[in-house]
Amino acid sequence: MKEAAWQQHIDAFNKSNLSKMAYANKHGLVYSQLLYWSQKLSIESSPKKEETFSFVKIKPAPAESTLRDLVAVEFPSRANYSSTTLSS
Repeated sequence: MKEAAWQQHIDAFNKSNLSKMAYANKHGLVYSQLLYWSQKLSIESSPKKEETFSFVKIKPAPAESTLRDLVAVEFPSRANYSSTTLSS
């Protein structure tokens, strides 16, 4: 079966109130193939996410820092991450 035929089945399945297993059985399809094409076609049709970049401010570590506190990240949401903890 070609991709266009699978697309028709996926569209029909989405409009039905059936489970994928029930739809496959009703239409004589192999269940695993329905799963494969459902996933493949949904990935291909989903919009591509645009890559974004953020600037990072780097501050010198306080003098009392230890090697344990070598990494610390503060997010705009005020969630903080250090090499020893994760909090929000």
